[in-house]
Amino acid sequence: MARLQVALTILLSPLDFESFGEWRTKARHTVGALLGADTSVSLLQIPGEPAFEADDPTPLVEYGAHYHQFDRVDKYRDLGTVAFTWDTIGHLWERPSRAAWLGSEFYNDWVCRHRLCQPRGLNVALRPGQPLIGPPQGEDVAALYFYQDTERPAIDRGRQRVMLETLLPAFSAGTYIALRVGARGLLAPLVDTLAEGVALLDERARVVYENRSIRQMFVDEPEAARLERECVQIGRSVLASAGRAVKSRGGEVLGSRPYALRTATAAYEVRGALVGPGVLGNGPMAVVVLERTTPGRRASRGSRCASTSRPGSSRSRSA
Repeated sequence: MARLQVALTILLSPLDFESFGEWRTKARHTVGALLGADTSVSLLQIPGEPAFEADDPTPLVEYGAHYHQFDRVDKYRDLGTVAFTWDTIGHLWERPSRAAWLGSEFYNDWVCRHRLCQPRGLNVALRPGQPLIGPPQGEDVAALYFYQDTERPAIDRGRQRVMLETLLPAFSAGTYIALRVGARGLLAPLVDTLAEGVALLDERARVVYENRSIRQMFVDEPEAARLERECVQIGRSVLASAGRAVKSRGGEVLGSRPYALRTATAAYEVRGALVGPGVLGNGPMAVVVLERTTPGRRASRGSRCASTSRPGSSRSRSA
């Protein structure tokens, strides 16, 4: 039970690691040790991370180059979100018969040669439209697959399936977190260089990211609370106006008209845009861009200092 609890905690905690790659490796090894597996594979399409991860990449390279064409399952996403052992999914490969499967090139030249026997694992079907790197079987799926080196001795499939079913919700939740934060993490270095303020709201209109510029605007603005409320309201309006039809249109960015906003000290322009599912996460998101159209307090102070220093400089030159 203690090892099961450790595995659950790791699967739920991708943000506790230095990188998502480190989390994937730790999760794979921890669950593999729990199951007594000899080898394992991780599938997860996060921008900036390898789509497939394993201690020995050779089987994956060969699969992508050649053997995927003999796989009887076109897309592993079609398995659904499921914890499985071979007795629950084997019929998909053992077509038209088990004898045909055992005599196939895929089984003998790839499965047996690379000792990928007695497969079981966790499969999470993602929303269609995730970035794809590799053969189509890995499209729109996150997975942890585990193997034995030989077909004998047989594992206790019933017991292992119970453990995998216990781990499935944690893996699904951890994957969701990794996909959301991973996409935004790739975006952050670029967005932080912009002079405009940028905020990102998820489908529930919760602010999940702000760049440096918008945080500085809030610091400089005496009416910061009002400014923040207006930005959130713009994001909510964008999400609300999207409607169900737009929410289903993945990979799109739809903009709205600029909105003028004035406080006692500055004038701003606020724009909102809807980012369709699959761009920055599984669901739709709203991007709010805040631009100050009058100089900020720092710029104003700099202008005043420059104007007061000019006469002195003139006197110095004339002297």
